[in-house]
Amino acid sequence: MNDDFRRIMVKRLRMVEEDLANVRQWYYSQPPSERQTFKKDLQALVEASKPFAGSCLTIEVKYQATAHAQDGETISVKASRSPEEILQAIDEWDNADEHDPSFI
Repeated sequence: MNDDFRRIMVKRLRMVEEDLANVRQWYYSQPPSERQTFKKDLQALVEASKPFAGSCLTIEVKYQATAHAQDGETISVKASRSPEEILQAIDEWDNADEHDPSFI
């Protein structure tokens, strides 16, 4: 594997991890009832996207948030992942939290 290819793959992996970290931060800022609703909505998106599985079309969830600091500085975060990726990550987070409830 050449160095350019390796760099590209590492960059992609970091982007996926960063996207999911941004979604996780938002997800856990929601009350439990909203998190359950979000999971149900994501499952509906997973089901709705199945007809596109064999094509070059994809369904993605886009997340964007901007925070304004008191000093006037703004911080923006965003993510773009498939509903299936997000739902799988949420299941992993929730399962990990069941084993370590002090996280929440």
